[in-house]
Amino acid sequence: MCSREVYIICFILCLILKVICYDGFVCVDKIKPVVTLKPNSPILIGETVTIRCDIQGGGDTDWEYNFYKNGQSVYSDTNPEYRISPVCTSHTGSYTCMGVKGNKESITSDAVQLTVSYKLKPVVTLKPNSPIFRGETVTIRCVIEGGDSEWEYDFIKNDQSVYSDTKPEYRISPVYTSHTGSYTCMGVKRNKESITSDAVQLTVFVISNKPFVVTLSLLICGAPLKTV
Repeated sequence: MCSREVYIICFILCLILKVICYDGFVCVDKIKPVVTLKPNSPILIGETVTIRCDIQGGGDTDWEYNFYKNGQSVYSDTNPEYRISPVCTSHTGSYTCMGVKGNKESITSDAVQLTVSYKLKPVVTLKPNSPIFRGETVTIRCVIEGGDSEWEYDFIKNDQSVYSDTKPEYRISPVYTSHTGSYTCMGVKRNKESITSDAVQLTVFVISNKPFVVTLSLLICGAPLKTV
């Protein structure tokens, strides 16, 4: 059995090296938890978000999980999940976690960013870009940051709704001059909706089938020689 002084020295070394000291002066690496966010940011006001603290190799048994927002403790429990419902903009912040088990504790996890938005602004894109010719295929896409899941997309032409679907694309094939216009989109997710995107202009051109007649005059000394 070692002296108290030796134990203190070992304990201090273990703290400096960020390891756990057990009786018998066996030092093992401190466990680093992984904090995850579900669903991923950005999240709309009123939704439910779950912040989870996973301790690899440590399991959930006997651990107490401490959750921190911007370095301040906000929640502790033996359950590895911190559930916020409904979420507000005040919950926006950088979240970390750590675990405590008896007289042992993990180090602090890396941070995950939770961003709570009032309303998201989609981005509408056109493929291919203008000019587009009659008879071609055009795809108008509505991109909402944070993924496509659970959104219903509404496509609007000249302020009139023309297409709605759970897919973020509005495909027009073949395209006609009547499709020319200013297109925007917005998303609806359960009882929440995004704001309207900025507009993209779709212009459909017509290629005439009438052949061009080109007249070439070859001049010699100012007099026409031949006409083609």
